[in-house]
Amino acid sequence: PLAVRLCHEFFKSVYSKNELAIEFHSQQMRDPMSGLLNRKSFDEKLQEEVSRARRIQHPLSMIKIQIDNFDLLSQKYGEENLLLVVKALAKSMKKNFRNTDILARLAINEFCFLLPHTEIKHTLIKAEKVRRAFTQSQFPFVKIEDKTKLSLSIGVSEYPSLCKDAEGLSKSCDDALFQIKRNQGNRVGAWQADSGFRPDYLNQLIRNVE
Repeated sequence: PLAVRLCHEFFKSVYSKNELAIEFHSQQMRDPMSGLLNRKSFDEKLQEEVSRARRIQHPLSMIKIQIDNFDLLSQKYGEENLLLVVKALAKSMKKNFRNTDILARLAINEFCFLLPHTEIKHTLIKAEKVRRAFTQSQFPFVKIEDKTKLSLSIGVSEYPSLCKDAEGLSKSCDDALFQIKRNQGNRVGAWQADSGFRPDYLNQLIRNVE
């Protein structure tokens, strides 16, 4: 009947528009080159995940990664070639992280990842695997003398054992990464909390006892 057909076409049209809206929203959230979340979306996820970690009292780890000597190698081989390296790294990330992990590209040469329910000791192991895998990658345009320059600096931190909030998690991870890069890179390093630092969960337990 005509009425049924018209009803079917109407709902088909609505469904298609919803699909397009969802697709558009997804594109707005992602870095177009890597397919990972962009900075704005990641910042929102960071706030959400820290709040959730605090609520359920589970750890949340962060990894920040930069390709060493990026500017130098970009000048030598061209930015387009270095962007191929970035794409390869992003593709590797997608394969080696869990579906529950949150992956983002924050800048041309900066990746950041959130690992829910993951303690710092396990995050360090994951980060080192990423670093080693990258150093073994082959890029035809890179000359032999530059192979050792193509490496990763990786900073790691964790809430609540090393910081108190989302801002602290991001900053402590940045500081850990900065220390690695200042010491010639190609390493993984974790932020060290100041002496006397007390995690949120411990504070909560003390307040409950009091």
